[in-house]
Amino acid sequence: MTDKKWKTGLNKSLAVALLVILMGIILTAGQTLTNATGFPLLFIAMWLLKTLAVALTVVVPILLGAYSRPDDHTTVLGGLMILIGALFSVVDRVSPQLPTDPRELYLMANVFAFWLMMAVLVVLAPRLKQVLADLPLRFRQRIVCGVGGVFFVSNLLWHRDFFGFRTGNTITWLLFLFMIGDVLAINRSWMKKWTNWQFILATVGSWLLAGIEMWHRTNAVQYSPHNGLTKTTHYLVGLSSTQSFMLVLMVILAAWYIKNHPQRTTGLSTMVYYTYVLGLMIIAQTLAAPFLRTGIPPIVLDGIEIILAAVIVVVAGKLTAGWYQRHNRPVPLMKVLKGFGLWVVRCWRAWLAIFAAWLLVLFSYLLLWNGSFDMLAWIMKYRTALVWLNVAILLALFGILMALTNWYWPALLLMVTFSLGWTTASQLKIASREEPILPSDLSMVGSLKELLGMVDKSVLIGALVFLILVVVAAVILQVRENGGRLHWQGRLGLLVLSLAFLGCFKVANHPHNPVQSYLQSAQDVPYFYKQIRGAKINGTLLQFANNVDVTVMDRPSGYSKSTMEELAKHYQRVGAQINQNRHGTANQQSLIFILSESFADPRRVPELTVHGGNPLPFISQLKRQTTGGLMLSSGYGGGTANMEYMALTGLSEANFSATLPTPYSQLVPYQKHAWSINQLFNYSQAVHPFSGKLYSRNRVYPKFKFDRFYCFGSHPALSYTRTIENNPRVADSSTYRQTLKVLNEHHGGQFIQVATMQNHMPYLENYYRHNQYQVTGPAATGSSKQNIETYTQGVHYTDVATKNFLTALDKVKKPVTVVWYGDHLPGIYGHVSMNRYGVRLHETDYWIYSNKAAAGHNKRLAHHSLVSPNDFAAMALAQMGVKVSPYYALLTKVYTQLPAMSLSLNGTDHNNTVHTGGTSFVNQHGKQVSLNHHQQQLLHYYQLVQYDLTAGHQYLFRDSFLKDPAK
Repeated sequence: MTDKKWKTGLNKSLAVALLVILMGIILTAGQTLTNATGFPLLFIAMWLLKTLAVALTVVVPILLGAYSRPDDHTTVLGGLMILIGALFSVVDRVSPQLPTDPRELYLMANVFAFWLMMAVLVVLAPRLKQVLADLPLRFRQRIVCGVGGVFFVSNLLWHRDFFGFRTGNTITWLLFLFMIGDVLAINRSWMKKWTNWQFILATVGSWLLAGIEMWHRTNAVQYSPHNGLTKTTHYLVGLSSTQSFMLVLMVILAAWYIKNHPQRTTGLSTMVYYTYVLGLMIIAQTLAAPFLRTGIPPIVLDGIEIILAAVIVVVAGKLTAGWYQRHNRPVPLMKVLKGFGLWVVRCWRAWLAIFAAWLLVLFSYLLLWNGSFDMLAWIMKYRTALVWLNVAILLALFGILMALTNWYWPALLLMVTFSLGWTTASQLKIASREEPILPSDLSMVGSLKELLGMVDKSVLIGALVFLILVVVAAVILQVRENGGRLHWQGRLGLLVLSLAFLGCFKVANHPHNPVQSYLQSAQDVPYFYKQIRGAKINGTLLQFANNVDVTVMDRPSGYSKSTMEELAKHYQRVGAQINQNRHGTANQQSLIFILSESFADPRRVPELTVHGGNPLPFISQLKRQTTGGLMLSSGYGGGTANMEYMALTGLSEANFSATLPTPYSQLVPYQKHAWSINQLFNYSQAVHPFSGKLYSRNRVYPKFKFDRFYCFGSHPALSYTRTIENNPRVADSSTYRQTLKVLNEHHGGQFIQVATMQNHMPYLENYYRHNQYQVTGPAATGSSKQNIETYTQGVHYTDVATKNFLTALDKVKKPVTVVWYGDHLPGIYGHVSMNRYGVRLHETDYWIYSNKAAAGHNKRLAHHSLVSPNDFAAMALAQMGVKVSPYYALLTKVYTQLPAMSLSLNGTDHNNTVHTGGTSFVNQHGKQVSLNHHQQQLLHYYQLVQYDLTAGHQYLFRDSFLKDPAK
């Protein structure tokens, strides 16, 4: 090629690159992409131009490495680039800032840093060329391949950056690209073998893969259990120059260019060549100038970074070159790398199994999210460790099959078949019960014949045919390709390793062990309170494993049938004594339990002052006039279902095993019999203005023998669902109206369970148009201040609605008693020390009120200052004057003789993960105390009964102990 043609070709190529980058700059600085979203074709065209502009930031350093020479003089050029950068920085400080959207600053920040590092690279290019020339070619090739391979795999699969490459604007990244260009320019043997068609196919293939990776990386959706999927303007951050397949694509394009332009001719002056690079950098600096907003002058920062980078690179290069000049021989590391490469190739079967398991897990996730690729991208990006835990479970199954059979293909295909079958079965169960497969479902294997009878015969025939085809395919593949067989030592090791991995889940919920610690670090939140949510986030396999380690309750010492019979007789006598002063029965009255979501007086929060008056004037007065006080919650920021469970059953969460954080989801649906206070009444109803699937209430209430459940989508439907202004939750006033409606529709005594939703998180600033309360203090800093003020306004509305509710209740001509309590504090006081104020951060409000038609009107119980939710059943019966059964005689003694009890008071909600820290006992003065001998004995009796009713043989699950008044 002549000098003239070479100059013309290179000039045209760089001119096109310059034009593309210029247009990308215009698109970004003018926010054109944001404004063009309403015009799809225009948006696509602009997006492609912007993407190409970023892509060229990879190509230029590679070509610089390919065509630089040791005798080039670039110091003046580098200094000129730095001077221009400083000039633009000064101009930016004295001129108005260009209009920019904060979301558009991503590219601007990166190209500025890219400009700075490119200036360093231009200055050091000749010396780098000399340093590289002193190193053996094979060493350079292996360094490029080794670093590139590690970067490709770690960046693609785990989003890890071991070399400081990810931002695309570091000197290490540009040096790596420079070395790629250097190697490509010297070793062209493989390029010569490739035809243009091969380059075209490789370019198209890598371009498609880069597009898929770009979608995965930049589809920056956000997901939370409460707000669901939130899409962001992900197109603005665009294609990253450091994406794995992006690098492959640019290397292929650079190699193709270098093949057709084998050398930089002597006729092309160094200054002319670098002028194009300089032009590119000037425009990049123009784009980045508005981004500079620091207290230190940019010229100082630029100078410091350039000097440090130059010193590090030059010193490291000289040391490396000197070492190789003194030791002109291959190092053992190179042999290790070569051996490692051969081992990777030989283990292709293992990589195939891993890849197959990975695809199967992603397919399962895709089905769980109803084909939403946005959510799949979110899972892959933000829950990578969970994806690989599911993959590891599948591979453990493959390892067991491989160890037992020593046949690779049958083991692989059986793993695939199992995964597809598992995914299908999970989808069927989710469709029918909104719940994934759980270990408790394995008990149904004994009824396999009956289960198969529920499946359409054509489906069974299809499954059988598929299984036969899998077996045939496995046999054929194994006969044709009989490799991959293991020695007995390898099989034994694989079996032990696979079983050990699966066995780890047997202790996954035990607190303070390495398995649980790792799962927590991997963001494995079991979501016991809503298993379907856990399956969608964690994957069906991992969610199944999360539920393996579940022990309802440790067996108390002395548990036996004879012991339980003795306890029944004892509390029959205790109940008879209590009933001497009581004359009422449950069916003669109505009892309403109202759980007020997240309700707790914010004025009690330490280090917080509420301005604007008392937000709870009515409830504060009511607590002084009737039975009322504080309830010791076992949760902070969560745990609603656990408080409800304790209130209804009279059982304490503190007595359960740490592996049972959510009885509603983990225990009640699977009990043969489950007791609740509503069974004292002939008729019972439940009201919850939200999804009935949350906390499995749609399964728990039928198990508790409720006659009706009013919730979203129920039949009959909720009649009142009004909200307050912009708060999306149903107002408490509407819930109260619904409660009065169901109360009046049924004649005679009944039990009603109510769970409100008005004050559920989040607490957004725009919920209420007028907020009359302000807060100050260390507890109200940052975003917490706005959250607390919104919450305070919300509980004030609850106070007003409660006053109206009780006014209406007093007009009801039948006796009604209400037990009303807040379940936990909202999780918005993050700046308050839980270790210092643990008790106060677990104290909510409660009161018990009997209307004017009830005998207990204006009655106050003796022990009421601080109680536990499991005390409410016994307290309600005492308030109503109802005779007690032996069971409620026991609960009456627990209420009157034991301090309030709770889980450890230095934690938050316990319904997502296992709880730790034991049991806390708090007396009527709010002080944590220890139990005396008599109290310890009573607690032991209580634990024996709780174990019998939930985890034992249910010797006492009979009306004579639970329901019938003691005589």
